[in-house]
Amino acid sequence: HSEKADIEYFKKMKFTLDPEQGIYDLMKKSGFKLGEGFRRILKAQMDGDGCISFISPLKKVPDMDKYVLYPGIIDSIIQTTLNAALSELQKELGEESFKNVRTAIPYYIEKLTYNYKPSHDLWCYTVSKIQNDMIVSDVIVLNENNEQVMIIKNAMIKITNQENLLKELNNNYHNLRYYTNWVKESTKNWKSGGEK
Repeated sequence: HSEKADIEYFKKMKFTLDPEQGIYDLMKKSGFKLGEGFRRILKAQMDGDGCISFISPLKKVPDMDKYVLYPGIIDSIIQTTLNAALSELQKELGEESFKNVRTAIPYYIEKLTYNYKPSHDLWCYTVSKIQNDMIVSDVIVLNENNEQVMIIKNAMIKITNQENLLKELNNNYHNLRYYTNWVKESTKNWKSGGEK
């Protein structure tokens, strides 16, 4: 889907989805009391199989210059996976079951690539599909210069409720695994000049 990830294309779109009335309303009803710094999807629009989301950091975050990406932005990028699946989720579950969705928790990412590109505002192109009781998503994140800042492959988001989630975590915490592969790359082309 990378051919559709182009901010020049995104900027020409008419954005009709209001995250405050959509994803953030659902999250609030399910018990997530997200502060303003963690509700940074400002506008969104479905485009075929994908969803384009515009994310902009809160300007009054303390010590913002000390973050590469502050937690609220990372959380908002992950939130695009649920945002992209909302309409399909509603159709799949039906109106009544959709109202009873208590939470959707990201618990697995097959691969996350972060390219250390300077950024402020971000554009996400997210493709989500529902498989059984899970949302499976790919996300491409671009900065203002149309550079890929982050790529997420096969993020899995569990559609569940708080009680079942806690039971699963308590029963399976010893099976949780993670693997990190750090890749050193030249930064000669960075604005600062020299190689790091």
